[in-house]
Amino acid sequence: MEEPLNKPKREKEQYKWLKAADYYRKALTAVAESDFLKKGEIRENLAYAIYKADFQADSSLEFKERMTAAMTCYDEAKGIYGRSEDAKKAPRVSRCDATISFADYWIVPEPSQKKKRLEESWSLTREALDAFEDLAEYEEYGRTYHDLSRKESARS
Repeated sequence: MEEPLNKPKREKEQYKWLKAADYYRKALTAVAESDFLKKGEIRENLAYAIYKADFQADSSLEFKERMTAAMTCYDEAKGIYGRSEDAKKAPRVSRCDATISFADYWIVPEPSQKKKRLEESWSLTREALDAFEDLAEYEEYGRTYHDLSRKESARS
């Protein structure tokens, strides 16, 4: 399984987010249907690649379409995690919800809705961080902090 995941990592290092997303789509087929945590992780990585590609869009319409696609992909990852019986699923679901709220921040037009999305995102981020810490999943804690805590600074 490691080989299919090395290709998107190389593309991410070069900021080729759409190409990384294509590799994550291919990697999804190599995971057993019953491995919900791994399948959810890859789907979440796919969503992240699409999210990052948003900021390389050539137009506001393309930006909005990609952001919507990223939100859909995070929602799919959340659904996959939700099918797992593992206790590790809860913080991953919260992280997906937090990212969906933050992604929506970028496309809602009203300032009051933007503020609401940021508050939701940060609350869910803290929830995920606390759960990862309780489970001693420090790598996931770090990933969550890296990916989502910077979004809190958008509130300032």
